[in-house]
Amino acid sequence: VDIEMVILRDSFVSVIDNGVAIYLSSGAVLPPLNTLKSLYFENAKWQQWDLTKLISILQYACHRSPPTEIKIERILLPFEFENKLSTLQQKPSVVWIPGVAAAGLQHINYDTGQWELIDIFSTIKAKLVV
Repeated sequence: VDIEMVILRDSFVSVIDNGVAIYLSSGAVLPPLNTLKSLYFENAKWQQWDLTKLISILQYACHRSPPTEIKIERILLPFEFENKLSTLQQKPSVVWIPGVAAAGLQHINYDTGQWELIDIFSTIKAKLVV
């Protein structure tokens, strides 16, 4: 199956397969999709997910070959998360991508083959705990 993108929605149950949604049971983990190319976090609900599950998903994406691309809307990032990213500017894996100008949206694109995401998401965890 040629998977172009996985969309993580409010309850992490939706997988887009060539434009057709496949709904998994609530709390399900990603199946071993051999052609998984990208993860796209499109709303704020992911910040409320179980972080152990979220990190395991990111680890899965990071260790694929080639690694899975991960995109998160910049407007959804906690302030501390952006500060953490600013310390990694020397790494070419951090790329800001302009979004729809009218809406002022931007996305952050991670080349997960370049760096480990666990330390980055520990910043999110700290933000959520406070």
